Amino acid sequence: MKKLKELKQLNIRNNGDYYIIGKQTQDKIYKYMTLGNAINSFMSNSICFVEPVVWKDNYESRFYTCSYGPTCINQIVDTPKLYASCFTKNKVSEAAWYIYSHKYSGLDSICVMVEIDLNNFRKSLSKAIGSKDIVYEGAINYQLSQSMLDTLHLPNNRLHNLFANNFSLKNYLNLLLLKRPFFSYENEVRFFINKYNDNNKTSNANATPLIVQNINWALFIKSITIHSRIDSVEYKILEQICKNNNIKTNIKTNKPENWEFSE
Repeated sequence: MKKLKELKQLNIRNNGDYYIIGKQTQDKIYKYMTLGNAINSFMSNSICFVEPVVWKDNYESRFYTCSYGPTCINQIVDTPKLYASCFTKNKVSEAAWYIYSHKYSGLDSICVMVEIDLNNFRKSLSKAIGSKDIVYEGAINYQLSQSMLDTLHLPNNRLHNLFANNFSLKNYLNLLLLKRPFFSYENEVRFFINKYNDNNKTSNANATPLIVQNINWALFIKSITIHSRIDSVEYKILEQICKNNNIKTNIKTNKPENWEFSE
């Protein structure tokens, strides 16, 4: 890794400012969630973002919760409070399927995969946030080894100066996109929201999530796939909710081990 990802502003012409961190070339992303969350999201036209302090992996959350001390001159500007939501570039993700199918019960024991038109999602998200809010979007960087991440804060780490010198918002966001190579199979994309005048970071894992309202799922959903173990009543409920919210797509059923999707 020789340089940090640059921030590029998108001209979406809705409410808040929107920035891409690095390069984003794909036109589709995927959101995995439980059936219960999907139903709630579609019914309320909302999407949940969480403050990174609640991330369970300390390798990720520590770059959000740590003190940057003298490295950072203006912590409110350069290390702002953020809310995050995670997506993936992977059309088939057995790991995500497992996470959203085996940890819960009832409606939350069934995984739903939503295929999303990225450009239309950006427009919908930008329109839903406040006029002075900011969105940052970036793909996860899996290039750094675990030992490199362990010692990144130390001056003798060969990449320390890359992240620490002339510290700014760009450095901070690049740090929040670091993840251990072990998780590269996730092919993750993260979206961050900086709320205007919401500057006080939460210090514990009980942080209140940000529910972004007025997200029009109908504008950016390309397809919905759900586990074939869904029963007929649950399927009809999801189908009716999609119809009520003008989400015009067929709901496919399949098993993850048999996933054979057509483009």
